[in-house]
Amino acid sequence: MIVLSLFPFFTKYDTVDPQNIIGLEKNTKVLNIFSSPDSREKFVSVAVGQNEDGVLDLDIPNTLHLDGLSFYFVGDLTKQPSIGAKKIAIYYEDKYGQLKLLDSLENNNQPYYRFFSKDGIETSRLQLRLSEPFYYNLQGDGEVRINDLHFYKKTKTNLFDSLNSNFRFYSQSVGMYLFYYLVFLILLLIPGFVVLSSLQRRFNLNFDSEFILITSPVFGILVMFFTTVLFLITDLKIVLYIYPAVALFLIIEFIRRKLYRELFKNYVIILFLLIALLCIFLVVAQRDYYFNLQYLGVYLDNLKPVPVDGYPGYFVDNLFPWRIGRVYLHDYALSSPEARSLLVETTVYDRTPALPMVSTVVMSIFGEGHFVFQRFLEVLAVFFIGAYYSLTRRYFSSKVAVVSVLLTILNVSILLIAQNAEIYYKFFSIYPILLALVAFLFLIKYSNFVVGLLLALAFLIHPSTLIYSAVVLLLYIFRYKFTKILLQNIYPVASMLLLVFAIWFLVPYFVKDSVINSNNHSFYVYEASKMDKNLIVAKSYNLISLFVPGIFKIGEGTKEVLSIKYLFSHLFLRFSIISNLSPLFFLLLSFYFVKKYRKAKEWVFISVSPLLVYWLLYLNQADFFFQYGGAYFILYPFVIPLCLAFVANYLLKEKKIYKIIIFASYTAWMLLNLYYLSGVFEKISSPQLIIREFSWLILLVYCFFSFFLFLKVFK
Repeated sequence: MIVLSLFPFFTKYDTVDPQNIIGLEKNTKVLNIFSSPDSREKFVSVAVGQNEDGVLDLDIPNTLHLDGLSFYFVGDLTKQPSIGAKKIAIYYEDKYGQLKLLDSLENNNQPYYRFFSKDGIETSRLQLRLSEPFYYNLQGDGEVRINDLHFYKKTKTNLFDSLNSNFRFYSQSVGMYLFYYLVFLILLLIPGFVVLSSLQRRFNLNFDSEFILITSPVFGILVMFFTTVLFLITDLKIVLYIYPAVALFLIIEFIRRKLYRELFKNYVIILFLLIALLCIFLVVAQRDYYFNLQYLGVYLDNLKPVPVDGYPGYFVDNLFPWRIGRVYLHDYALSSPEARSLLVETTVYDRTPALPMVSTVVMSIFGEGHFVFQRFLEVLAVFFIGAYYSLTRRYFSSKVAVVSVLLTILNVSILLIAQNAEIYYKFFSIYPILLALVAFLFLIKYSNFVVGLLLALAFLIHPSTLIYSAVVLLLYIFRYKFTKILLQNIYPVASMLLLVFAIWFLVPYFVKDSVINSNNHSFYVYEASKMDKNLIVAKSYNLISLFVPGIFKIGEGTKEVLSIKYLFSHLFLRFSIISNLSPLFFLLLSFYFVKKYRKAKEWVFISVSPLLVYWLLYLNQADFFFQYGGAYFILYPFVIPLCLAFVANYLLKEKKIYKIIIFASYTAWMLLNLYYLSGVFEKISSPQLIIREFSWLILLVYCFFSFFLFLKVFK
């Protein structure tokens, strides 16, 4: 293999710069076809009649050796995908001046066209013929917009260069989603499992293999966080490779010590992590293909600000950590022009630093593209499922835990809606909180230290977790009352949390090179301090919005907002707690809350109190986040699964007929949510085959796990 890699037995395709081979001054009408897709106002429009081809001629003054070409169909990335034409034919002019067919495609359903020739051609003219565009106007005329034309030349190279070239060329294909998922799962799960297993043996900790598994990612997260801190202090880039080197050693140790036997004892958790990742993969990949991000990502991931229309669905909590991580990776001063270019309007001290710092290590190995960052975040997001399963199993039973996880997976607003690209950050932030609850309720040794460390980590991931941390601290008061024992137990927890909070709050005042050097610019501090003129009315409105979002007209209403259909299909289904639980589960929650409160009062408290804390302390305006149903939805990934588990525990003990009705109503309601919120049913008729395939796969997954839920319920 080493010998083969040294000799040029392999091939790769290099891009030929069209500026050097085409006299653009003589081809001004097609100049824009060579513009990259991040300049979407530049394209070549080809008019196509109902029964005739659209033709685009390219004259080449000097004979060109051509081994391949590609171009991209431009569309409106915020409304409809760019498909172009169904039929494509490429002709070239031979040395005798005759046009000959180079390649043809009869049923195109992709947003781009690529062709590679085995032998190559010599030509001084190319002709592109397009017919049967996917979109016609009322007059029967079609317009196909093209840009980003590339010519390719085949060269011989060694094995490693060939593999590297192909890896980059297909770096955002479907296979790469799965590749990064596998790599990141191994990178985060196995090293931590080895370390915690060793600590368990060395210090005789009461960590069972399940707790070790669900906690194992914390090791990698902490090490990567502190190595980035060390890198920013020392400016030694080799520091960023500490964790990869340690991880490789621990993976070898994992195999040598045959720890996979212990790991796979908890196959149920591993299976649920993979199922959750499958759901996220399907909805995100479908959305990415719909907006052609697999193709555009090559351009959007360069050292420039991300064009807004190139990343629909990726919002603040998704883009900010990535942008900040890129600044850390290049070690730019925050006030430098390079940092300002990357950060755009990112508020550096608005979010806490854990995710950007951890991502810096990942990007130093796999590249700084948003595609890589997003895959990493999706893996981080599913770890809360493992912690949730373990917490539910220990508190109730294994059957309740399995049913509860299945209910969560089938919950459209949590896992089956593509707009959750931003909410995945929240999934990651609640993961340490759920671990802290497991430690508080079920660990004996060092539980206070573990809880304090996890709450501090949660805050460093996202400041909104202070709401959950307040709930955990209240649990200490409930357990130990107001005694000396309370102070002994709560002190290490509260001191760790206060320390990281103080650092986050004070650092902006001491850092002089920041564009944004004050927490006055923080979204959280700013919004929490805003007061409505009538606080009681504002609180009342936001409380009602928890159940029926948008019931009041706020500001200047539009026809869409005032529409009953819109209020139901968007605001109510997406943001109402009644809808997120499903109506019958919500009624049962109220019923069991009154009837069974004393038997599971800790669980009821941690389920409902985050909403109460958020409402009492934060929502001080009548129009706050009106379009998001009062912003309660940021707490739903934590609240809804816990409420589902509470209801499932008692519902499973009811008569069979009741269970059939209630669980059937849940799956039917979530199917209604899938119809209105996910866009899956709309995309089934998409011109793109791959989008239709993903749509059917999402429905198939939904039906399969609905069936499996009923099997488990009635077993």
